[in-house]
Amino acid sequence: MLSIDYSIFIRLEISATFRNIKLNRSEDDRKRKEDMQKYLNSLIRKHQKLDKQISGTNQDTDELREKKRLRLELKDHITRLQRGPERETT
Repeated sequence: MLSIDYSIFIRLEISATFRNIKLNRSEDDRKRKEDMQKYLNSLIRKHQKLDKQISGTNQDTDELREKKRLRLELKDHITRLQRGPERETT
């Protein structure tokens, strides 16, 4: 009767599983970065559009003030996203 050491097969199986998990994580990270860059680019385009609208206006109206407020909020949001997650220091 043949005696087979299954432990080597189990180790190979575990090793292959970890490799697949690692590949999937890096693929997910890449996809997340691409999605974030697309989102960031869309925010930058909106900010530029507001810049053009504001610079083309000579009057100080409520609508202009609202556009300036939105532009500032967009700029702050873009800056926070570009900076990345902030870590709390204690």
